[in-house]
Amino acid sequence: MDVAREILLNYGLIAVFLGGFFQGQTIIIVAGILASQGFYLPSEVLAYAVAGAWSGHITWFYAGRYIKNNRKPARLLSTPEKWSKIDKLIQDRPWSAVFFLQYAYGLRYIGALAFGFTEFSIQWFSFAQLVNTFIWAMLTVSLGFFMGATLLNSCLPCINGVFIIATLLVIFQLIQKYWSPFDIKSFKKFVKSMS
Repeated sequence: MDVAREILLNYGLIAVFLGGFFQGQTIIIVAGILASQGFYLPSEVLAYAVAGAWSGHITWFYAGRYIKNNRKPARLLSTPEKWSKIDKLIQDRPWSAVFFLQYAYGLRYIGALAFGFTEFSIQWFSFAQLVNTFIWAMLTVSLGFFMGATLLNSCLPCINGVFIIATLLVIFQLIQKYWSPFDIKSFKKFVKSMS
């Protein structure tokens, strides 16, 4: 945490952008802590985290699109059947795939790459990732802000953090309910079939 704090104090919001780009949740959380202490505005931290994460997703989407147009994505996997299963999972539940791949450890950019292999347009993917990265950044920055406010023993910022997190949970539940809810049983089957 001390290293992340020093990076943020020396490089500022550019470090937040790069933390979002390179999946640096620690940098974003520490930036939230620093925002709770008045070093940054929470809205600035949020904006740079969203911009960084969104840029990373779009970069990997374009990498996937490049591979798709110049090579066969199925060759990257051990069998074409596995690629067709991945493609079907994404095509059947695109919103669920976007959100699941954001929060499944280690799959964030692999998922963006896989979306590049599909027929989804860059416009759709850009919008989906804007929504996705905004929710992710709100949760991550709020966590840091809440931790920082707790460290300072101040209740008002804590209440604001709890309100923000509760609001995001409600939004996530609404998205999950009305935009193609993720079927965990199908996913477990899919994971077993990949082994």
